[in-house]
Amino acid sequence: MPFSIKLKGHATFFDYYSSIDIYLNNMSYKILTLIFSSLLLGIQGYTQTSLSKQIDSALSDIVKADEPGFSIGVVKNGKFIYSKGYGLADLETKRRNEPETPFNIASNSKQITAACIYLLEEQGKLKTSDKLSKYFKGWPKYADSITINQLLHHKSGLMDFSTLRALMRIGDFKKDKTNYQLLLAQKQLNFTPGKEYSYTNSGYFLLSLVIRKLSGQDLSVYANQKIFQPLHMNNTGFSRSHQVKEKANGYIFNNNKYIKNNATDTTIGQSNVYSTIIDWNKWLLEMKNHKVLGDMIWAKMLSPADTINKYGGGLVISKRNNKVVISHGGDIDGYHSNFYYFPEDTLGFIIFSNKGDVSINDIFKRSYGVFYKETPKIEKKAEQNFEAKKINIPYDTLHYVGSYRLKSGVVLTISNKNNLLRAEQLWDGSSYNLFMDSSHKFHEPADTSITFEFKALDKGLTQNLEIFQDGEVTVWKRLSLSSNLNEYSGKFFNSQLGTTYNFILKDNALIFSSNKEPVKLQQIDIDHFDCDYGTIDFTRNKNNIIDGLTFHHIRVRKLKFVKVER
Repeated sequence: MPFSIKLKGHATFFDYYSSIDIYLNNMSYKILTLIFSSLLLGIQGYTQTSLSKQIDSALSDIVKADEPGFSIGVVKNGKFIYSKGYGLADLETKRRNEPETPFNIASNSKQITAACIYLLEEQGKLKTSDKLSKYFKGWPKYADSITINQLLHHKSGLMDFSTLRALMRIGDFKKDKTNYQLLLAQKQLNFTPGKEYSYTNSGYFLLSLVIRKLSGQDLSVYANQKIFQPLHMNNTGFSRSHQVKEKANGYIFNNNKYIKNNATDTTIGQSNVYSTIIDWNKWLLEMKNHKVLGDMIWAKMLSPADTINKYGGGLVISKRNNKVVISHGGDIDGYHSNFYYFPEDTLGFIIFSNKGDVSINDIFKRSYGVFYKETPKIEKKAEQNFEAKKINIPYDTLHYVGSYRLKSGVVLTISNKNNLLRAEQLWDGSSYNLFMDSSHKFHEPADTSITFEFKALDKGLTQNLEIFQDGEVTVWKRLSLSSNLNEYSGKFFNSQLGTTYNFILKDNALIFSSNKEPVKLQQIDIDHFDCDYGTIDFTRNKNNIIDGLTFHHIRVRKLKFVKVER
């Protein structure tokens, strides 16, 4: 991987709440890019049997017959040209997944919530320019700045309640009231409303409450009457109880076995629609024909708020292979879903899964490849005569091993792996070998125009690392990380969550806990740590004593904790 100091977003397991596959071909960090020749194969030239065999062959090794699996449908002009279930819907009874099997489609539910909001707007019961404070009293002043439209397009700045409740690591968040109170307690936003995009479940949860206020009906009832019944989607609906007949049970893989993990959350709007691939094709037909919602509502549903994030009304409108594709994904523990609709070709792919460790993207790419030719080509680079020297130039890597910092949070570690010098970019996890070119100078083998030169040898260790890239030199200073991790020990409290984290030193590692499994931290800079939940910056008072910390996550920014006990 070529070296780059461009910071990437921090992703953690929280992102299972929304793995929206926006295929924008943003391959800037990869050496190998795909250049597509976007020719749709003539489907009419295939027999049904031929297509089925090709798709069967493409998907045959994804799941075993005795594992959880998925159902997939491929539709052309509103009709199925392929539909099949793979794996089991219930491991105990051995009931198989079928095209008629209902799955929890998680965040794919958002487009239904958006459609209900636009229906209420069409009825004159709201305006998408209405402020949040019009419908919810007692909120912080920022509620006067957030609009319904910003909730729809993830531009409100609200912290994600799904992430907040996971951070609390305690409590029952199955009910609307509890989640509402959690959001109400947040005194600040992630950003000024309208200025940025940040995917959040909070907006769509609040929209479900707006629908209840204005229609006098629960969203589950309203959506059923206005959308599912008219479209004859008889096996689709929001469910707070999750008591869905013949549904696929969700499964996660843990301790070398699959464990049932059905959803229990009773909040809706952001999630918790159950549907089948048979029913979802009826939704794709509505997307094409506009018979129930009408042209005006679909124009709004398919209009992104900006050209960067491509997010419309619960739908992602992007391009793949130079063709417009409408899609959305959904992920919770044990369930994944996605659909991809190419309106120019009236071709759709619908994939619902109950296997927590499956890749929907892999399933889609394999089935998509039956219809579209994708030819990989390697980008041409300038002529490179450099020949990596691994063995014939001996060197003592101990001079170079250590961490080097460019600025806060941007740290590169150098280590010896199997007698090779290896670099790891701690801000994004990228790693690669370095090969010697001359004394103290190395190259990253994929791009020899980038050089790494170690300088300022002092007491057997180089103190500086100069990286030459694109005509510029950046100077990285050797970082002396704290050898006294114990100074970070103690209890830290956040009033907005009502949660205390206890940081302790165990087996020479810093960990924290709060009524759940302990979480291990990795130090990547002075007072700066990384973990599965995000990043943590410890703060110090004027006497240089740790007095608090700030937690950062892509969906919850700058959450401050105060040290309350050593």
